Amino acid sequence: KGAEKGIVPCQMLFCLKEKNAKKLNSHRWFFNAFGRALTPNICIMLDVGTKPGGNSLYHLWKAFDTDSNVAGACGEIKAMKGKGWMGLLNPLVASQNFEYKMSNILDKPIESVFGYITVLPGALSAYRYHALQNDHTGHGPLSQYFKGETLHGQNADVFTANM
Repeated sequence: KGAEKGIVPCQMLFCLKEKNAKKLNSHRWFFNAFGRALTPNICIMLDVGTKPGGNSLYHLWKAFDTDSNVAGACGEIKAMKGKGWMGLLNPLVASQNFEYKMSNILDKPIESVFGYITVLPGALSAYRYHALQNDHTGHGPLSQYFKGETLHGQNADVFTANM
């Protein structure tokens, strides 16, 4: 068995923080500390509570392997509807399911036509590590992304405060 059978070995790193300091802080630790030391090719972000399908991680990796221009990719997020879809009787599950389906059916395909996805879902997404790196002056995707952590609660406009 091997890559020709769809089984590709990958290295995984599990890090557990002692204190919950929110997602941006975890991402800062990963990209600025572990990422610099390891210089990974692809970084897959998976939220606690997200249960990836049997071949989800492989398909995320494959998107990067087949197209060197891909900088980010995401998996389809599905609500757990339960046996016989009984979970949809719960209004919270039903609304979450509706939102996920609308995003997967309408938003992402339209954005993809233009070659740019505005937001990758935090629950299951992947990034090409070198595409995220800041330039030599410190400006770039990561510096913009982490602005949301440093400006939270300060006098920032609505768009910056919502990063």
